[in-house]
Amino acid sequence: MSRPLKLVYLIAILLPACDASTRRPDPDAPARPAEKVRSTGAASTSAASPPGPAPVDDPALHRTYAAADMKLATCATLLEDGTVEGKNCENGIVLYGPYASIPPNTNVKVSFDIQPTAAASVACDVVSQVGSRFHAATDDTPVEAGKIQHIGFTIRVFEGTAGFENRIWVRSSGKTDFKITNMALQVP
Repeated sequence: MSRPLKLVYLIAILLPACDASTRRPDPDAPARPAEKVRSTGAASTSAASPPGPAPVDDPALHRTYAAADMKLATCATLLEDGTVEGKNCENGIVLYGPYASIPPNTNVKVSFDIQPTAAASVACDVVSQVGSRFHAATDDTPVEAGKIQHIGFTIRVFEGTAGFENRIWVRSSGKTDFKITNMALQVP
């Protein structure tokens, strides 16, 4: 077979394989640039469905989420006044969500007060895309039994993200009770 004919034959075989409509996604491939995130953000999407592409800035995405917008561990309940009350909770995540979409170049502010009945350590982390993308975490904050501790931090989201959630972790020497009040996740 002549060289030009081999080249035409090779192109005819490889060209359909390079067609984007027939290409299978590579699970080990890095995220597309529009999906990369250097920090965090928020706006509502469903946790049951996979997160979509990074959101564009939309005024509807700028809002404040409260404890009622979050999910709770089975040991915790949401009271009518917005307080999260934990009873006999194991060490671990006690509140998480809101699975929000965050526009690019946004400062997301998280704040709450916690009062454990036994000495505890409290920490937060911020993730998106069902926990597969890590954005930030706080150091453990020791909280004395019966004392109210304010926790607050701000995270810059440089590139928008979907499925954004803040997770609150409580750890103690055993099971513990606690109250979380004034929970706010702000997307100004």
